[in-house]
Amino acid sequence: MPARGSRGFPHIPTSKTQETRMFRFLYSISLFCAIAAIFTLPISSTAQPAYPSRPITLIVPYPPGGGIDPAARIYADALEKALGQTIVIQNQGGASGQIGTNHAAHSSPNGYTLLFGSVAPNVILPAAYGNQLPYNEQKDFAPIGLIAQADYVLLVSAKLHVNSLKGFLDYAKAQTKPIAYASSGQLSGPHLAGALLSNMSGIKMLHVPYRGNGPALTALMSGEVAFAFDSAGGVVSRGKSDKYHALAVTGDQPFPSDPSLPNLGKLYPGHNVSQWYGLMAPAGIPQNVLDRLKAAHEKAVHSAALQRRMQEIGLNVITDSTPQKFQAYVDNEITRWRHILATQKIGIPKL
Repeated sequence: MPARGSRGFPHIPTSKTQETRMFRFLYSISLFCAIAAIFTLPISSTAQPAYPSRPITLIVPYPPGGGIDPAARIYADALEKALGQTIVIQNQGGASGQIGTNHAAHSSPNGYTLLFGSVAPNVILPAAYGNQLPYNEQKDFAPIGLIAQADYVLLVSAKLHVNSLKGFLDYAKAQTKPIAYASSGQLSGPHLAGALLSNMSGIKMLHVPYRGNGPALTALMSGEVAFAFDSAGGVVSRGKSDKYHALAVTGDQPFPSDPSLPNLGKLYPGHNVSQWYGLMAPAGIPQNVLDRLKAAHEKAVHSAALQRRMQEIGLNVITDSTPQKFQAYVDNEITRWRHILATQKIGIPKL
């Protein structure tokens, strides 16, 4: 009589082969259930929408009205077409571009907040203040590409009744008090263009900073200040004015929109102050998003419409920039401006 188990049922011996078959059967059932569970998960929990799936914010760290604004809008139009997604410009001015730049630096690195970078907040301020800034230019941003570059234009109030660079310099030298000039903020490109002109010409000048180029130009047109420097983009986009006269350009290259204007860089060697614009993202952005933005940027700067519109406002489009070249350019410019600030003894205000 066969032995009985603990519950009274006959104990049926099993062979090694039977145990193996049973294990394989149970394993197959478990594997099937696991695969079925994966394929029955909601689609939203496994699939990510392709970038960009919603509008992108492009921070312009200056108020409307300055030279950066038309350049940013031209570029945003081209980038919008290249990405197939809406680009929303957000003007966030103050502190020579520091406020908007800091906001961009600490935004979520998901590709939906980008920065329209420029010389003052991304080069001059880092050269002047280093780690005192709330952002680290060389660590907090992922450069995508340079967009365009142009020199600054010297604008003189019509109330001075001078119509040439020589006439302006003679007038300024004859004054018993420093002549006032406006800029878009402390250590902005226009500020340093004026400071270098003062140092190199020996003319005493009083710097009056404003919250962006728009307010600075309002002061110029009202006669509150004698002169100002503005980006080529701003000057050309506004057209001629009876409130001021364009008398010279910085650097040593002819001004595309008016080659007859004299160059301060030729009269005073070393007076090389230019404006540039570039696209940046917060550091830590996913590589696939960065690659998408890089491809879209290249398409944007090579578009005939962008090149024509940028040239119309006096900007030279840069078509061969890469993230690596852009980073190297920023690093070199920070070094150059650190040297200029030290050797020219330009006062650096406290933050």
